Amino acid sequence: MDSSSMDRGAQIVLGAGVTALFHPIAYAKVLIQIGYEPVGPTLHTGLLGGKTLMYPNVFSYVGYIKKTDGFSGLYRGLAPRLISAGASNFVSNAVQSHLVGRPLATEVESKIDEAFSEGVRRLLKDTLYETCSRCAGVIASQPFHVIFVRSVAQFIGRETKYSSPLSAISEIWEKEGILGFFSGLIPRLLGEVLTIWLANTITYTINSYILSDKCHEDKRGYTSMFSQLVVTQITYPFNLVANIMAVNGSDLYAGGRPISPVYASWVDCWSRLKDQNQLKRGSSLFWRTYKGPSIINKAGIIMPVIEPVY
Repeated sequence: MDSSSMDRGAQIVLGAGVTALFHPIAYAKVLIQIGYEPVGPTLHTGLLGGKTLMYPNVFSYVGYIKKTDGFSGLYRGLAPRLISAGASNFVSNAVQSHLVGRPLATEVESKIDEAFSEGVRRLLKDTLYETCSRCAGVIASQPFHVIFVRSVAQFIGRETKYSSPLSAISEIWEKEGILGFFSGLIPRLLGEVLTIWLANTITYTINSYILSDKCHEDKRGYTSMFSQLVVTQITYPFNLVANIMAVNGSDLYAGGRPISPVYASWVDCWSRLKDQNQLKRGSSLFWRTYKGPSIINKAGIIMPVIEPVY
């Protein structure tokens, strides 16, 4: 076995270990995204001294899961999540290796060469290749991503249909057919494409026009990370809608009322969340502000109005 194969193997093991380590947080985040809040908001003093209704932070949420299902319960859905990540990485790398060094379609490449400078040409070509490879990875991984989300969502209704990847595959195939494995794919793909293009464009702009001097050369390595952090906040609603649609309309308790409306499409889901100012739901894991209706009781204390979902 050569050193490159050993390095790839080490990276895979390290990636799986990091995924497993932080899985309980990802687990809690998906439940928050779906809209499940087992512990209601309480009154807190904000940074500026005002009173604000806040949900418990993600660690309190993880503690609630552990209290309900024990320590092993924190790793519900880990197997399909690891399979999904593995499938995505394998297919993305395979497509990327196939594309690198290959020319684009003649007409497309000639138009790019005529219209743009060398730096922009490289940006466009590299981003096109990255888009193709990562989108292929998303499509390949989507069936197990759906299984992961639904495995986690079982916590809400205490079901066991998706307790193993094999039983989950059988359940989806029998109830929804092949399309069930690709629930939520479109918003996930759109989010991926937007993230790639925005992040690469911001990185190129910063490196070319802000950090162009040689004295800033050592800082350029951090611009990609910075761009990713900024862009993922912008495209977060696509991730939210994708995870909601992965379970919405299924036969799980979390797939419909009273946990969530049954949306006609991902566009309908987006529209309703936007109307409710919920497109950032789950994006903050620590400062989780309650954005629903509230009243002031006779004692002058702000109280949430928890309404049933219809």
